[in-house]
Amino acid sequence: MTQEDNFTAAYECQAATRCKAVEINKVVVFDALAAANITSVTVEFDGVGDSGGIEYISANSGDTRTELPVGSVPFHQAECGDDASELMQQTLREAIESLCYDSLADEHGGWANDDGAYGTFTFNVATRTIEVELGVR
Repeated sequence: MTQEDNFTAAYECQAATRCKAVEINKVVVFDALAAANITSVTVEFDGVGDSGGIEYISANSGDTRTELPVGSVPFHQAECGDDASELMQQTLREAIESLCYDSLADEHGGWANDDGAYGTFTFNVATRTIEVELGVR
C-alpha cells in the first residue's frame, strides 16, 4: 500500500466516522434544544481569503429571542485515522458550531478558500432538520 493509499484510506475512515457521529450529535443537540423550549436556531457563517468561521448564533422560543442553555452535552468527535469517535463534553453552543463545521467540511469543502462563501444554517426543532443556505462569491 502506498503512502497515498494510506492517506486516502484514513480520510475515508474519518469521513465515515464523522458521518455516524453527526447523526448521533444531531439527536443530542435537538433533544437539548427541545428540553430548553427552543424552537429554532440560526447560525451565520462567513469564509473568505482561506479562513472563515461562525459569525453569529441566535436561538428562538417561538417568536421570542432566547439564550442557549449553558450546560454541556455529550458530543462525539471523529479523529483522523480512527474508526471510532471520541466522546467528550461540549456546551450546546459548541456542539451546534461543530455540527455546522462538520456539514461545511462534508458538503461544501473549500467554503473559506479564495473569495469564499457565506450563509446561514437554520435548525428547526419541531422537524429536527438543519437547512443551509449558501452563497458563493
